[in-house]
Amino acid sequence: VPSFPYETLDWGDDMLTRLLAAASTWIENEVDKRLDDLTKGTGELEIPVNKSTTLTGILGHTVTYTLQAVKLGGLTALEDVSFLTPSTESSAVLESEFKMQALSASVELRTLVHEVENAGGNTLDESFVFEVEMSDLQFAGSLIAAVELASLRGLLLGEVAQVACLLDTVRDLRLSSLDVEVDVGKITIYEPDAPSLESDVDDLINNGLLILTENYHDLVTSFIAGMAQGSLRDAANDLISSYLDKLRSENDCIPPETEPLYVDWQSSAAFTAVSSYVNDQVGPEGLNGLIDQATEPTPGQVSVKVPTPLGHFHDVFLKVLGLDTFTNLTVLTARPDHVIHNAASLQTLQASLSWPLMHASDVELRTNATFALEALDVSMDLVALIDVHLLMNQEVGEILDILKMQNVSQNAACLFDAVADLEVIHPSASIDNALITFKGKEVGKDVTPVVQGAINEVLKYGAGVFNDVSDLMATDAAYVCSGQAIPYPEACPLPKAIRPTCEDSVLGCLYEQVSLEVPDVSLAEWGLELNISSVQCETLGGLNFTSSTSNDDLHLDIRNASFGCFGQWAFRADAISGPYAGDFCATIEGFSLGFDAEMGVGEVLPSYVEMVNCRMSDVDVSIEFHDGGPLGFALNVARRYIDIGVEKLFESGACTIATTLVNPLLARVVQNEVDPALQAIMDNEPAAVPEADGMLNWQQVSWYHALETAVDAVLSPSSTCAGINAIVDWWTNSTGQLAVPLDLNVSIPLAGDAFVEVELQSAHLSGLSSFEDLALLHATAPNVLQSSFRLRDVAFA
Repeated sequence: VPSFPYETLDWGDDMLTRLLAAASTWIENEVDKRLDDLTKGTGELEIPVNKSTTLTGILGHTVTYTLQAVKLGGLTALEDVSFLTPSTESSAVLESEFKMQALSASVELRTLVHEVENAGGNTLDESFVFEVEMSDLQFAGSLIAAVELASLRGLLLGEVAQVACLLDTVRDLRLSSLDVEVDVGKITIYEPDAPSLESDVDDLINNGLLILTENYHDLVTSFIAGMAQGSLRDAANDLISSYLDKLRSENDCIPPETEPLYVDWQSSAAFTAVSSYVNDQVGPEGLNGLIDQATEPTPGQVSVKVPTPLGHFHDVFLKVLGLDTFTNLTVLTARPDHVIHNAASLQTLQASLSWPLMHASDVELRTNATFALEALDVSMDLVALIDVHLLMNQEVGEILDILKMQNVSQNAACLFDAVADLEVIHPSASIDNALITFKGKEVGKDVTPVVQGAINEVLKYGAGVFNDVSDLMATDAAYVCSGQAIPYPEACPLPKAIRPTCEDSVLGCLYEQVSLEVPDVSLAEWGLELNISSVQCETLGGLNFTSSTSNDDLHLDIRNASFGCFGQWAFRADAISGPYAGDFCATIEGFSLGFDAEMGVGEVLPSYVEMVNCRMSDVDVSIEFHDGGPLGFALNVARRYIDIGVEKLFESGACTIATTLVNPLLARVVQNEVDPALQAIMDNEPAAVPEADGMLNWQQVSWYHALETAVDAVLSPSSTCAGINAIVDWWTNSTGQLAVPLDLNVSIPLAGDAFVEVELQSAHLSGLSSFEDLALLHATAPNVLQSSFRLRDVAFA
């Protein structure tokens, strides 16, 4: 076997090995069937030939040989058959072998020798039979089938059915070995018509052949093996080469057309054959049989255990019965306008839900709810607009990669690019009767119309999801097929490289700087594992909110809020190779979040603060998945359905999660930080007064006491001639107001490197002429001067 300067098709590939094994089984069955048909079960076959060959110039004579007939015996089933098995010596070689217990051949020949001089010009006419008996026959052959892999992968689907295109990929096709082992038992020659004119010659030949077969057995078998590996193999290779040359000369490789041509299902012979087989040959009976086989040992029944977060003893068991009661199957029926009609009927369909009933000593499984439908009819149409020319212009390599689960996303997308439209229309269902029970009691009097309406709504919703997925596949196919990354939503990729200068309020600017790191999540169940990691979320846009109060509660409503998140995902399953992993980006936009902040007040300090009456609405989720091989492609294609599920999850569960996380945190902050800080402030008291020994005692200074009395009389708010209020009115032009310029900067640190800087620019006081009491520098202790005042109405800004 020669070596090749290019990569050849590896016949030992797992996928090709399975295909070749199936082909070998088919060939063996066909050969056995043909032998049995040809020999009518006897193992014997007579082949009339009557083919003549004339030779001239043999000692001046003309000799004509006529092969009249060939009779074969022992043509029974082949043994130890192996066709087209990949060789262990070379990936470009296929091996075949088989055995036969016995084989006999009888050849009838007629010889005419003209113009025999010694016979006076008469013609010699001699007929004889040549017989061979053989046993323990073994045939083995090795075929070099070198197909250039690059050329094969570059073939277009529309070229596969053309012999010339396929031959363009074949670089070598010939037998490298033809091994024949046989035990020759007897070789004889005789004349069929008695009396024999040449019996003495026949006896001489037969005696020679007898000695040859009995005394030179190894020579005969080696001679036959040598002939097989020599002239017979060469002759076979010449025939193969001549046949290939003939095929190449008689056929051209014509590339498929490129103009759009959509499949007309009504005129497609292949589609009609498939439809006829499914509906007529398989039918409802065949489908019921397949379902029974698939659901053994409980034919037509499927049971599923649904785990719950409460633990094993709270698992719910779902049982579905009647899956094998199809009474009608009309699918793949072609209709005008590229529509394929599908309909099916079930005689009955039942489902039951069971969950454990706890006892003191054991656990009893009790059926708590049942659901039964009678005469369920379901139908829907599929609009399938497929450009067959575009499909035929896809490369074979793309199909090979899909079959080998390699680069599935890109290659499947290229194939789907030929689908111009694929959507489900007119889904409908009808039932004759519906019955629902709960704990043995029938639910409702006549629930059939309600159940039928619900089934139709489910079908309608499912069709909508399918159509959405189909549209998204059509949108993404062009990107994936060309090897381009599917664009993220406008807000991605995150994080934001440059944040614009914030011109919002302090709270709004703080909101715009929010960046959250979400804890990693790992979910594992039923041999499946999903990991979400390295998730970060950032705010998108500004903060828009309103607030109000009622009953001592603070009401906060945030409107049109948006977040963008990005991270990594990984999926692993016991049943498939992997893991599959990739990136994702998501936006959560336009949602509204409202909640109340309720504060519990103790005797003096607040006892708690918690979020109550949380509500979320108008959630718009968009998720993009990237990488991850075939699973990433599937997730990305189904993202519309995932978006809807996440939106429902947010609207129904976000508040529960938020309150569960936030309220304990608020309680800890109030009780461990706010309350102690407030208590520390309230516990502040006047500083201790030092001892007055050796110091001036203001209480004993008589002139200071007289001064106190005089000042009190002048500044007393009740004074009619002067008083503090009159003085303030005079100073403020009867306004009682005072503006004080300030230039103070206060920095308040926040989490991380963030801080709030407050600039105090001015202070404005009003109501300064509403003094009701005033005492300045009264000597209340030996070394203490105390002042106090009370204003009736004062304001500060």
